[in-house]
Amino acid sequence: MKTCSKCKETKPFEGFYKDRTKADGCAGTCKGCRRTYARQYYKDNLEKVAEYREKNYDRIQAFSRQYERSTRYGLAEGAFVALLSSQGNGCAVCGTSTPGGKGSWHIDHDHSCCSGRKACGKCVRGVLCSGCNLAIGHAKERPETLRALARYIERHSVKERNDT
Repeated sequence: MKTCSKCKETKPFEGFYKDRTKADGCAGTCKGCRRTYARQYYKDNLEKVAEYREKNYDRIQAFSRQYERSTRYGLAEGAFVALLSSQGNGCAVCGTSTPGGKGSWHIDHDHSCCSGRKACGKCVRGVLCSGCNLAIGHAKERPETLRALARYIERHSVKERNDT
């Protein structure tokens, strides 16, 4: 148990953010007080916050992607880099070295294993570019639909008609 320096309430350690610089490993103010302070700071400093976000946009985006890969797919940064490297630093399907879309790679996992927003990590299949990820998603991960699409394209190819 610990007492918040702001609201003076005694709460369990889980009610405080971690802080390695403190002897007990917890911040001095509880999570509730910290959130209240953060909301107020944001309201009072909109221009300052916007300027910071603009100045650090790339860094913030990289951290967000890394955080999502870690929490949503169970992929630490080293594991992601190793997976992408094992694919020749490109998309596992088409091989492109540019992710497309908003500029970030997509983690592909078997949705039949983990149907929610979070994957177990064991069902991660590879890293895809935006286009290939969308194609698989629109086909609802059904191989028969993807094969039918390939046959359709082959049947109606302009090049094929011009060669005959």
